[in-house]
Amino acid sequence: MGSKADHLHMLFFPFMAQGHMLPMVDMAKIFAAHGARVTLLTTPVNATIIRPNIDDSVHLHIIPFPSAEFSLPDGCENVSFIHSNNQHINFMKATSSLCHPFDSVLRDLRPDCVVTDIYFPWTNHVAIARGILRLVFHGTSNFAFCAKWAFEQCRLLNDKVESFVLPNLPHRIEMLKTQVLDCNNLARMQTEIVMKTANEAKEGQSKSYGALMNSFYELESEYVDLYCKLNGRAWNVGPVSLCNKEVINNSIREPKVYTSNAKLRPIVEASAVTTAIRRLMGDGIEAEKRRRRAKELGEMAKRAVDKGGSSYEEIGNLMHELMERKKHV
Repeated sequence: MGSKADHLHMLFFPFMAQGHMLPMVDMAKIFAAHGARVTLLTTPVNATIIRPNIDDSVHLHIIPFPSAEFSLPDGCENVSFIHSNNQHINFMKATSSLCHPFDSVLRDLRPDCVVTDIYFPWTNHVAIARGILRLVFHGTSNFAFCAKWAFEQCRLLNDKVESFVLPNLPHRIEMLKTQVLDCNNLARMQTEIVMKTANEAKEGQSKSYGALMNSFYELESEYVDLYCKLNGRAWNVGPVSLCNKEVINNSIREPKVYTSNAKLRPIVEASAVTTAIRRLMGDGIEAEKRRRRAKELGEMAKRAVDKGGSSYEEIGNLMHELMERKKHV
């Protein structure tokens, strides 16, 4: 076997929210299982959440989080701990201030590549300055990204329009106007932060080496192709949760609901959840079709991550490509 210096060294830096950390932790474990040397960068509180869910194949590297400097409660290092709009704004500012510690980590560890969350667009500039390529991690699907792109093509909408069709997509997707977030209802400062992050993310993505998606080709092939046409390269390596063959600690997997403003982001009505469950689990032809389709998708997903499957091959292809680059650096 070769020395550790011969291995591809990948550094993963997830955004501090359960829905972002969870798949990136799983993704890090998958690349480690494929032979990469993996470092997972996080903060002290988030490390306590992550640690029970990894083994020695993933190395945790911890940097301090500046809670006090940004008027956040002690230990407020995860979106789950935020309780107001002001805290959310300060939290986003605090994450941006991690630019300098991140740069120091790259200087000291010299990974071959970094995989950072789309909510950390500033990591792209830091990585480029250090001569390290950056892969962007999306917490959404190819379809969701393409739908967002299509929405941006719309010239909305006079007040009398109740619905509209997203243009230039493989399928006809109709949305209600009431489903669109009205930024006029957000606090001015919050709107500025959201728009600034979104614009920087878009720019950073265009300059990154490519994207890692928690999806698989067979699930949304037309949208994978459209995503690549719009944005360049992407590797679909999911569903990454299937790397967990055994029941593990639930501390990182328990769903947490945060709403900064109950009027703007209401939690789903219990009755709506009940209706959805009944539609899936009830009797009748439609319910049976849904269960059959869910089973088919589950089997497709398993084949994708098994040896020889599309996601398995994507991981191998990316690692081979990065190793070839490493040889010539």
